[in-house]
Amino acid sequence: MLKRFLFYFLGLIGLAACGLEDARPDPHPSLTVASNFIDSTQQLRFKHWAKQTGIRLHFVQLQASQVQQQLHERPWAPGFDLICVNSMLEVKKLEKSSFQPVGTYWTRANHVRSFLNKQWLEIGRIPIVASYCLDSLNKPAAYTDLSKTFLWGPADESAQEIVRAHFAYIWRKNEKNYNQWYRGFRDYRTAFIGLGIQNTQLLLSRYDTYLKAIYRKDKHRKIKMLSQFGKGPFCDRLAVAIVKQSAHYAEAKRFIKLLLKKRSDAKFCKLLGIHPVYSKPPSQKTRRTYTYTYLHPDLLLKALEK
Repeated sequence: MLKRFLFYFLGLIGLAACGLEDARPDPHPSLTVASNFIDSTQQLRFKHWAKQTGIRLHFVQLQASQVQQQLHERPWAPGFDLICVNSMLEVKKLEKSSFQPVGTYWTRANHVRSFLNKQWLEIGRIPIVASYCLDSLNKPAAYTDLSKTFLWGPADESAQEIVRAHFAYIWRKNEKNYNQWYRGFRDYRTAFIGLGIQNTQLLLSRYDTYLKAIYRKDKHRKIKMLSQFGKGPFCDRLAVAIVKQSAHYAEAKRFIKLLLKKRSDAKFCKLLGIHPVYSKPPSQKTRRTYTYTYLHPDLLLKALEK
């Protein structure tokens, strides 16, 4: 009888020990990020930076339509915890999906914009730029020059949509000016003939496209930051959102904190093709370098509907 009692007693202790073992927090928690753009080089750098926070990062390459489908089919377990996209066109495809509200902590403590019912955070701004060959005698100074003076080719489709949306907002009360500009913008557009030394086109693109594709193929090309009405370039956005009921919500917040910490770091910005974003305005000496035409993400999303 005593032996049987001891047997059951030791069994209960073993089960309790197993339960305690399972209840221990994971010393190396993981986080799965769904992204439409992060390549292998960027993944390695992100994983290196994430080691500082103790997070094991995993990436899945998904476009917005695929993210939306998985959220619809498996809303509580879509296979990722956080979404990171590099275009407001991607965000727009997900505007009917619901995400975890970001709260006021990020916006107040980090001087960052939230948008789309305060469920998305703006991490970085991607300028829309022009690139040209060294032997070009003239180059544009403003986006309006592309509708009346310079023929141009689209190195990526999203750049022209972001430019169009900015003018749609700027001339929202002057349909005549907008239509006149847009007709010229379309008329001066030429077919994109591809990248290479032989391409002498003036190209319109996002800054990340210039760094990752154009400059790698043709290092003789120079970049031009266009402006409009005395301000800096129009910008697309790098943005993140956390999946509702994510099992790794704490890790998602730590990853966002890492992104916000590095968004003024030159190497980080070059890796992602974004403009540095400062918690405080840069000095007067460097201010011209980092100014841009700012349009709140909510207004930009609305302008993309036009």
